[in-house]
This record gives sequence, structure tokens and C-alpha cells, in this order.
Amino acid sequence: MTELSHEFSEYPPCIRNILRMESCGVGATRALTFLAAFLGHIEPDADRAYQIWLEVARRWNADAAETNVFQSHYKTVHCASCTTLNTVKGSFPHVDIKEIGACKPDLRCMQIRQSNPIYYTDNKMYVDKLRADILRNP
Repeated sequence: MTELSHEFSEYPPCIRNILRMESCGVGATRALTFLAAFLGHIEPDADRAYQIWLEVARRWNADAAETNVFQSHYKTVHCASCTTLNTVKGSFPHVDIKEIGACKPDLRCMQIRQSNPIYYTDNKMYVDKLRADILRNP
């Protein structure tokens, strides 16, 4: 996990869209789970990450705001891949966000082959992944 704090403008479109949504309804817990996992990779300051997460959860009046969703997923689970996020599987604990319409890929998403939202923000992690893939499959 990176030790750099990133600006919202550096976040992938799916995260920026979640942060901007006024409400979510069905899928709120899944979206908040994804947000917590993403912040666990990108935002090293747990208090700042929790404040970002809680502001969204409260704005949505999400049940997750009163649970341990953030604590259970921040820095404890890997961020779901773009494929997983866009494969409708049903309700929580699956973390698909397709139904809420947050995924709107841009050019940068295409450049990282829509592999994982953390690579959008953290180029070093993406380069490290590419190196590992090359070493695994020479």
C-alpha cells in the first residue's frame, strides 16, 4: 500500500462518482465497502479516510454508517478489480457497483486496461504489477 495521500481529482471516475452521489439506495453497502477498500490502498491516514467514507455514508443515510463496514475493509482487503465491480452478483458481500452507475471509464481507465481502480491513482503500484506479471510469464 502506498504511503502517499492523493487528491480527489486523481481518483478513478468510479470513486469520484461515488463521492459525488447525493444518494445511493440499493447498493449503498456494496459501494461503501468498495470505497473503504479503495481508501485502504490509497489513503494512509485512517482518520482522513474514515471522514471521507463517513461523509458519504451519512449523506446517503446508509445503514453501513452504523456498522463496522469501514473498519472491516479499510486496509484489510484488496480492492476489487474493475471486472468484479462490473459483474452483477446480487447483494452484499459482493461488491459490484454496476447497478449504481458509478463506473464511467475514461482514457486513463483504458490505459490501465480497466484492471483495478487503485492502479488509476497509484502509477507505481501499476508499474509494479506489470513487472510482476512479466516475471511470472516471461
